[in-house]
Amino acid sequence: MAAAWTALLGRQRQVDEELSAEVERELELDDSFSSELSAPDGGSLLTEDLRHLIATDEYGYPHVYPAAADGSPGKWPSRTMPYTGIASLLVWALTERPVGDPSTVGVPALCARLRERLDAPELLVDLHRHALDTDVADVFGPALHPVAATGPLPDSRRPPVLYDQGLLIVQAETSLSQVFLRPAGFSERGRYEYATRICTDLGRGALVAAIDRIRMLRDGVEALAERAAHTPVPVGGYEANPLLSVPELVDEAAAALAVSRDAAALYLQLLTLARPTDRNIRRWNGWTQARHRTAQAELVACQAVVADKRSRAGRSVFVPGGWTDLKAPHLPLETAKLAAYGAISTERREIQGPFTRLLPPCPLHLLFAEAWQSTR
Repeated sequence: MAAAWTALLGRQRQVDEELSAEVERELELDDSFSSELSAPDGGSLLTEDLRHLIATDEYGYPHVYPAAADGSPGKWPSRTMPYTGIASLLVWALTERPVGDPSTVGVPALCARLRERLDAPELLVDLHRHALDTDVADVFGPALHPVAATGPLPDSRRPPVLYDQGLLIVQAETSLSQVFLRPAGFSERGRYEYATRICTDLGRGALVAAIDRIRMLRDGVEALAERAAHTPVPVGGYEANPLLSVPELVDEAAAALAVSRDAAALYLQLLTLARPTDRNIRRWNGWTQARHRTAQAELVACQAVVADKRSRAGRSVFVPGGWTDLKAPHLPLETAKLAAYGAISTERREIQGPFTRLLPPCPLHLLFAEAWQSTR
């Protein structure tokens, strides 16, 4: 009977209910994504390249459109960075789940596939309009990028001219230029450095930040996957536990602060991590409440942290400095952490960053080291 049902419906992959609930709670993704994480081959996700083209809309403005099978532009433009959701899921799995977790065995295959999809030559991202105040042809040319049309142009509009720098595709416009990004261009030597230098010189910091968010997503997933393949953290342990992921750095911090190794590890977590709630610290470190409180008391006594009550923080000790209050699903945190995550807080108390949540754009052992160095 079981064989008959399998023949009719196909073999159904078992879903880890605990993982599925956590993915839904933390990332607002349904259990279909969780099931793909548990497939050794990565399941059915990320198996085909996205094909895009640039075409004018009914008003004559250029946008990114999905390419139909016949090469014509699709009905609706693509206005956001593709793959952000799946990239967020992979980074979350690589940093929030224990090492060797059997429910995430498909992550390495999915990371490799994501890199292939991001290097697809026809993948394009709309970076919106920017005032560049320069000779676009001279700076981003001479190569031209083709522009299709979704219909006839208005009589008052001429076909837009776009110059292709390799990484950036830029409209030649006297006021606001539409800018597009080809993620595959990050692989071409010098393209990123040239584009960001020009944009910086032109005072387009927001454009540089948009470019860097995509670079962080692309490079971050690859670096995290590489770390996972060669991590010294034992099976069942967490990269977020400095005692396991950066033991030498813990020793250095303990000596510098004149505290125990437990207190030094906790300090590194409070200094670095976006969500070092009491519950998370005890889960990552395998600590009892008493052990955690002892480490906290040491840090308060040496004035490395301050004790306080802050809404929705999920903890009672904080690194001194500015505080950023964010709307759910994000937690409020020390302002100084945002830059390391490639993120900014908006006026609406939301996050603009590489991922859908405030997730690390590089392996945690590097993030711990950078945060510690920033205090020296």
